[in-house]
Amino acid sequence: MNLVFIVMWVVSIAFSAVIGLAAITYIRRTWQLIRVEDDDATRDRLLDGMDHLENQMHLVAERLGRLEGRLERLDARLDTADDPAALEAGEPDIPVSNSHRAGESAP
Repeated sequence: MNLVFIVMWVVSIAFSAVIGLAAITYIRRTWQLIRVEDDDATRDRLLDGMDHLENQMHLVAERLGRLEGRLERLDARLDTADDPAALEAGEPDIPVSNSHRAGESAP
């Protein structure tokens, strides 16, 4: 379970860094857009850049959501790894090795 905690911690820090960088870029581009007065080409480029940045932020949030779901399922599987009956009932795709128990062979 410590591995899951470390992975979630690293993902959390990486996601915070990405969101921080995106927020700084978004603020900077917004500031540039405010300062643009009559240059339509620059304004259009900035608007396109902001749209692209917003799309990237949505993609990152979607991927993080999927990753968190996978980590939760992995954590649940690791929590039930000591209970073979729970594994057989709910998660048949998890390989269970009982070879560490004396006198028993792996299924």
